[in-house]
Amino acid sequence: RPGDLVSKIDGVILEPQSSMSQGAYLQRARQALAKAGMRSVEIEISRPDGKYSVFLTPEIACRYPLTIVPDAEIDARATGDAIVINSGILTLASSDDELAHVIGHELAHNALGHERKQANKSIGGFLGAVADIGVVHGALSKLGGDTGRKAFSQDFEREADYMSLYFMARAGFDASKAADTLRKFGVDTPGRLYANYASTHPSTPERAANLEVALREVT
Repeated sequence: RPGDLVSKIDGVILEPQSSMSQGAYLQRARQALAKAGMRSVEIEISRPDGKYSVFLTPEIACRYPLTIVPDAEIDARATGDAIVINSGILTLASSDDELAHVIGHELAHNALGHERKQANKSIGGFLGAVADIGVVHGALSKLGGDTGRKAFSQDFEREADYMSLYFMARAGFDASKAADTLRKFGVDTPGRLYANYASTHPSTPERAANLEVALREVT
């Protein structure tokens, strides 16, 4: 309730917030919880009328928070630490199974470290362009670097599609609906029906076909 102060976690005494910064107070609390791991811990709460204890039992859950933002554009993205879905996705997905594919796809990007790998690839492409400026003024090198990064991104999309099927199946969703989701996406955004070396994603028909082939392995 408002005004409560966590004064002890698993036997670790937390100093009153008045004697330390809020950041230090929270850091000590996080360290106490991390040390406890997955076992149940006692939390002591101080109130004006006394001290109370509650027990906190951890549960295994997804480490990536999911946020839905009010945006009509059909889009979703993975940041490496979280998943962000535009509200427009909810108009595209007509079932929990189809929405599960969208979430599973972004979850796979995070689990596979694609955001970090793509950033490293981008840095490499940039440095290559800088090194070649003296020879070709950077134009051809930059074009090659951009094309390489986008082709690299296409491979990530294929990997994320593939892993999303396993996430769906393990969570009890109908993985056969994944291809249907992509077909709907293709109808909504016709430009995704085709792909070339300048695209960051494979074509929608290719992705749907790959999912149907991979589905035989998953199920």
